[in-house]
Amino acid sequence: MTLTDPQISDFKEKLISEREQLSRTKESVFHSDIDRIDLRVERPSNSDENKRSGAVEKEIALEHHVLESLAAIDLALARIKSDDYGVCVDCSVDIPYQRLYAFPAAARCVDCKLKYEKLNIP
Repeated sequence: MTLTDPQISDFKEKLISEREQLSRTKESVFHSDIDRIDLRVERPSNSDENKRSGAVEKEIALEHHVLESLAAIDLALARIKSDDYGVCVDCSVDIPYQRLYAFPAAARCVDCKLKYEKLNIP
C-alpha cells in the first residue's frame, strides 16, 4: 500500500511535533550536566552515592534515547523529502500504515526490524 500525500503530510506534522518535544526534553536533560559534574566532585555517603549513581545512569539512558529518537526522526524527515518514506530501508517493501502510525520514524518493516535487532543487540 502506497501512502497518500495527505497521509505523508500527517506523518510529517507528527514527526516535526515529536522532534520539537524531544528537543525541549534534550535541552532540559542536558542542562543537568552541571549537576552530574558536581556529583563526581562530592563524596557523599555510600547510600547517597548509590542513589545519585542510579539517577545519573537514568539521565544518561534518557539522553541516549532522546538522541537516538531525534536521529530517527531526522532520517524519517529526510526520507519524506526524497520520496522514500514508508518504504523499508532493507527490503524495499512498503511499511504497513499501522506500523508508521504507531512509530512514524520507522525505517524498517517488522520482519527487517526483528532481523536488525538480532544482529545488533548484544
